Amino acid sequence: MEKEALIQNLKTKSQIDNLSERTIDEVATLFLPQFADDEKINDESWNLPVQMLKTMSGQLRHDLSGGINDFKTKFEADNKDAQAKAIADAIAAAKAEWEKKNPKPDPKKEEKKEEQNQDVDQKVADALAKAMADLTGEEGALGKLSKQFSDFLTQQAEEKKQISVSNVRNQVREYLIGRGVEEDDYALEICLEKLEIGEKPDVASLKAKAEKDYETIYNRMHKNDGSQPFKGGGGGAGGMSPLIKSHIDRVAANAKDSKEYSESLEFAK
Repeated sequence: MEKEALIQNLKTKSQIDNLSERTIDEVATLFLPQFADDEKINDESWNLPVQMLKTMSGQLRHDLSGGINDFKTKFEADNKDAQAKAIADAIAAAKAEWEKKNPKPDPKKEEKKEEQNQDVDQKVADALAKAMADLTGEEGALGKLSKQFSDFLTQQAEEKKQISVSNVRNQVREYLIGRGVEEDDYALEICLEKLEIGEKPDVASLKAKAEKDYETIYNRMHKNDGSQPFKGGGGGAGGMSPLIKSHIDRVAANAKDSKEYSESLEFAK
């Protein structure tokens, strides 16, 4: 078995969607000697390489999930400490600023002491509220940091989703090509573009749907040339309809007969 065929079979049998082409290529290279003789290949031959790919896929998913969770836990812990320090600093700065602008009252005015203390507490509370709003608002240091973290998680999720969608489309594409569809068939491109992957794609169902959609699109595109889907592309050699190809072959045959007749006359002279 050729290496490319082995890679394609490993992808189909393992149904993994998160390993790189390089990783699958390396696994295929490792097991290629085992598949050198096609006559010795059986169902058991696939067990070990397929299980290895599934194990690697599962470990990658676990590592990615664990990495994101660890990062989130550490970020939240660091963010909590930074917020506590920022609050303490804001309180100290607000109190110092207020005391600087408002020196202690005259000792002779003890009767206003209680009222002034309440005023101080209120002003400190107001200053703290403003400091917190400045820190946690959209333009504040903590607000920006929190948004950056949220954007990071969103981006990671979107990138993972796009990778998954791309892998599913590639699997469906390779399946249809394996059924006899030409790689540059325009009907194939339209079929794949219309294919709705969804959040939790069922690859087997998508392959069946894509096969029906491709056949429908192909038949509409070639309804007048007599070509059939899953027969190697656009009906005849190089996408040429059977009717046109038959006419060209007949003209070529007549030309050949005419040439041979002229040569025989020349020889008779």
